[in-house]
Amino acid sequence: MKKLILPVFLWVLAFVSFAQDSTGIRDSIILTEKLIIQEENQKIIDSLVKVQLEKKLKEAQAKPEINELEEKLKLLEEKEADRKIAQQNRILQLKAIGESFAVHPFRDTLFYIHTGTGSFTAADRANSTTERILRLYEDDFFNKDSLKIVTTENAANIVYKSGFIVASFSDLDAMWYETSRETLANEYLEKIAAAIEHEKKQNSFRNQLIRVGWVSLAIIGLLLIIYIINKFFKWFEHYLFKHRKKIFKGISFRSFRLFTPAEQASLVIRFHNILRIAGIIVVLYLSLPVIFNVFPQTQHYAETLLNWIITPAKKIFHSFVAFLPDLTTIIVVFIFTRFLIRIIKYFAVQVEKGRLEIPGFHKDFARTTYGIIRFFLYIFMLIIVFPYLPGSGSPAFQGVSVFLGILISLGSSSSISNMIAGLIITYMRPFKIGDRVKIGDVTGDVIEKTLLVTKIRTIKNEEVTLPNSNVLAANAVNYSSNAEELGLILNTRITVGYKVPWKTNEQLLIKAALKTPMIEHIPVPFVFQLSLDDFYITYQLNAYTRMPNEMDTIYSELHKNIQIVYNEAGIDLTAVHFSTVKLDSSIPSGKEKS
Repeated sequence: MKKLILPVFLWVLAFVSFAQDSTGIRDSIILTEKLIIQEENQKIIDSLVKVQLEKKLKEAQAKPEINELEEKLKLLEEKEADRKIAQQNRILQLKAIGESFAVHPFRDTLFYIHTGTGSFTAADRANSTTERILRLYEDDFFNKDSLKIVTTENAANIVYKSGFIVASFSDLDAMWYETSRETLANEYLEKIAAAIEHEKKQNSFRNQLIRVGWVSLAIIGLLLIIYIINKFFKWFEHYLFKHRKKIFKGISFRSFRLFTPAEQASLVIRFHNILRIAGIIVVLYLSLPVIFNVFPQTQHYAETLLNWIITPAKKIFHSFVAFLPDLTTIIVVFIFTRFLIRIIKYFAVQVEKGRLEIPGFHKDFARTTYGIIRFFLYIFMLIIVFPYLPGSGSPAFQGVSVFLGILISLGSSSSISNMIAGLIITYMRPFKIGDRVKIGDVTGDVIEKTLLVTKIRTIKNEEVTLPNSNVLAANAVNYSSNAEELGLILNTRITVGYKVPWKTNEQLLIKAALKTPMIEHIPVPFVFQLSLDDFYITYQLNAYTRMPNEMDTIYSELHKNIQIVYNEAGIDLTAVHFSTVKLDSSIPSGKEKS
């Protein structure tokens, strides 16, 4: 309860303050009107005094009396000039703080009431005058000749027949327009009479029948237009179906298939139906103002319906016209950025193809560097263009921008780490597209490098996608980096017993290597003796190849050739192993446990 006391008190205080302000303005208006009327009454008195003084001046004979009368007349003229200036200032003050109220018994405003009279405010006078004009309109035997002007001491009244006062105008009303009250009353009498006669004529039985006829014709025309629209769209749909094989061939963007012919046809038919329904709705909406405009009682509905379309359309048009200079700036900035990006792309392609050489800048850097520069150029373009976008300064637009920035910053931490790792990998050049590599547990050929991921195809045609942050953290072995220049050394191990001389083994192994396809003869393969074990020697055959991407096939062929060569030489590759057998005392003599 205590929490409600302060808000209620503040509300009451605000209401009292508003009421006091309204009362103060109303009192100021009343006081100004009284002063103007008093000055006008004083003007009448002074004019009578002036007439008497002028009469005396004509009859005066003595010089002193003539001078005295002329001095008094001069003072009256000065007083009249000052009063006129004061009246004009008060009228201007009244126009500034006062409010005008329309007299509109029908649809159009006939005139305005600006001042009150006695206890009646300007609003009361306007409402009362409107009601009295409507009472005249309801008189079936109305005759405009029965309207006349009756002038009293304080006002000029518009009176109908025997004393029905339609409107009354004081000197204050006349001062507002700097005319006399009789002239003002005559002008408004003509307007009232013309408005009543026009309204009666508009609502006559004959005119009502004519309006009903026009509405009937409008409805028939509306139904005919809807019928024609449906007929046209039905014919067009039949035409599309009949020539569907020629018209619908699918939509492709470069190598990407956006829509199949069937999907394209379905999309066009759906859009065709939406367009038909939209056309009917537009025709119905535009016909309503035409129908409403026929009857005077519903003309304001017609204006409202038209304003619902015209007002937004005007607003959009004026906004678009005002946006044209900014749009021109945006287009110029965009075209300049695109032109600059095309120039950079041209040089990047030349570097990538080896036509343009930059010291210290490898061909592998060209595509990635181009992508980075293009990204920052587009960001720079958006920064320049942003202030010229419509609504860029609105709180809603700024709020959405901040919200999107927060979402991107929260959701892109891993993406940013992968992008940074991708940049490091690009400029470190640990491998390139087509290289045979081993990254972690994955061995295969590099088929794609992006800022976010690296894709590898294994020998089983498995496509493995590795995040660049994982690639950077793992040990990477590149089998292709030196294969072209120095050759990749493939090696395999065999074990042969001591009975076969080591020279024979080396000759046989080198012979098997030289018989293997894709093994280089120069440099010549060579053999290492890795270990001298108890029952055999471990040999390692080393051979050069410049085809690292075929290393699995080469290994398979090499192992086949080793078996063939040793079989032809009559040497068994099975190494003999001997083991000590321990006799168990529980077993009878003569039997061994193996």
